[in-house]
Amino acid sequence: MNQQNMLSQLNQLTEFISGRKVRFLIAGVMNTLFSYLVFILLYWLFPNYISASVISYLAGMMMSFFLNRNFVFQATAQRGQLPGFILVNMAALGCSVVALHLQVQLLYLPVYVAQVIATGVSMLINFGGYKMVFTRQMSFMHWWHTWKHDDKPVSGPFIIQLLVMCAVFVVTVLNIRESMLENVAHDALPYMEHYVGKFTSEGRWINFLLFDGLRQVPQVIAVSLCSAFVGIFGYQIAAGMKQPPWLAFCFCLAMVNIPYFTMLFKWPMTLLPGTFLLAVFACLKDKYSRSVLFIVSGILFFASYPAFYFLMPLLFIHQLSQESYRSLTKFLIVWILGYVLGYLVAQGSVYLYTLIAHGDPRWIEFARWRKSTPTTDLNSLLANMIKSAGNFERNALYLARLSPLFFIPVAFVFCRALIKQTRYTLIVLLVIFSLYASVIALGVKVPLRSGVTLPAGMLMMTLLVSHQWERLCLILLLFIPFSWQMHIYNTGYNDKRILVAGMLEAGDPQGYLKQSDRFHQVVLSLDETASSQYFYDLTQSKAFKNISYLRSHYIQPYLYQYGWQKADIVVNKVKHTVIRGEADIRIKDQTIYLSIR
Repeated sequence: MNQQNMLSQLNQLTEFISGRKVRFLIAGVMNTLFSYLVFILLYWLFPNYISASVISYLAGMMMSFFLNRNFVFQATAQRGQLPGFILVNMAALGCSVVALHLQVQLLYLPVYVAQVIATGVSMLINFGGYKMVFTRQMSFMHWWHTWKHDDKPVSGPFIIQLLVMCAVFVVTVLNIRESMLENVAHDALPYMEHYVGKFTSEGRWINFLLFDGLRQVPQVIAVSLCSAFVGIFGYQIAAGMKQPPWLAFCFCLAMVNIPYFTMLFKWPMTLLPGTFLLAVFACLKDKYSRSVLFIVSGILFFASYPAFYFLMPLLFIHQLSQESYRSLTKFLIVWILGYVLGYLVAQGSVYLYTLIAHGDPRWIEFARWRKSTPTTDLNSLLANMIKSAGNFERNALYLARLSPLFFIPVAFVFCRALIKQTRYTLIVLLVIFSLYASVIALGVKVPLRSGVTLPAGMLMMTLLVSHQWERLCLILLLFIPFSWQMHIYNTGYNDKRILVAGMLEAGDPQGYLKQSDRFHQVVLSLDETASSQYFYDLTQSKAFKNISYLRSHYIQPYLYQYGWQKADIVVNKVKHTVIRGEADIRIKDQTIYLSIR
């Protein structure tokens, strides 16, 4: 009897081990231990965690290939699988390195712990990829023979879809690349000594808590991640509207090209938490209660970037448009409640911080540039409504700079939908105007870069057209002015910085301004009024109409990127009769004297 039980248990154990997932786990443990030992050895010899991670990963690839082919998946084919295997591993490697970097730089996890988690990320990707390579025969030879012997012609519509997707993708990549050619904004996180001022004036407690980690994220990674997160959000919206994948892809790239996003991404580290939340909530929209998601997102978005909260209804617009007006009213109440709770939590966090840190409790005090004029009576309410309407008008006119003709077809769709798809259209209108309505009580200025609800709302109207090719045409009609305006903005942003940098470098052939480790101080002598007028006449850019911008937005950020701190830069305001747009550099002891004439 005992012998039979032992045999039964042995058989059960054998069946358990024979499972593919268990075999993958065993092989993964063996390969992980090997790779991790190599990582520890390399990091001990050469303390560069990224290089150690890459090399240790590559060292484990060959062992992993033989283990997974022969032990885990027991593949019958023995040829043509290595290219697919390498491709899967390269994708997993990229995700692993990004995960490792974010954990070390953003979450301050120990390198050894972060490497374990990053390895887990790569294992999840590898299992799905290996399954395709070793069990579905998705090998290079398989693809080659399938293509060679497949007599089925490629359809014209498929070719058109592929070409449109490629064209939209290439334009988007070029636009994102152009947005990273020059330095981040003058008050981006890398140039801030602390986040206390921003926190107490805006209540963004998530950014405040993550400040030390966020400011270490490289610009390229931050902008790329922000763009990817917005793309995920857009794709999930289109997928929720039952759009085919290729059309959802075009839709999400049109959203990425909304010019206000590229404006925001001049502060890419600041926007990382907010865009990440957009992607997270987009992926969770079908897994949790709508009311819970709105309450939680209201609190979290107000703590990172409040304007993104007003995009949340777009995730549920398909189901909302099919519900009763009573249900829509309940949704509206929950939506407002989420924003109010976010505001109250932000106010409470500022109050507690100022009480604990300074013993002088205060509420949020909006920055002066927001020009807050709180509503106190009927006249001030009317004035704030007019002020908010002006913000909306500025937003709309900016989008139409290329030509308002691009928006006429969407306007026709809107007028038609207002009658035939009233609920859907009302939700879009609520999304568009919610941002501007939310600031009426406080009377604060809505920056142009925050106006993402209008272009996002226009994109949503394209999904109402019945035929997919008509939807594509409408998306492209919006993609063109959005991407063009994104390009124009980035070109202007870059050109002004290149112009000022060229002036400074022409007067600094020895590169003294780039040697912050050698000198202690920069003394800047500048006639702000005359110099700003000179650069305005040269560029016709309204940025130079503000006489402080030449110094604060262009000259000082140029110095920041070479390691100078704000406290290291002394500004002397002088008067010059003639401005030639030239920089003069003199060195005395450990001080650089920089004069703009």
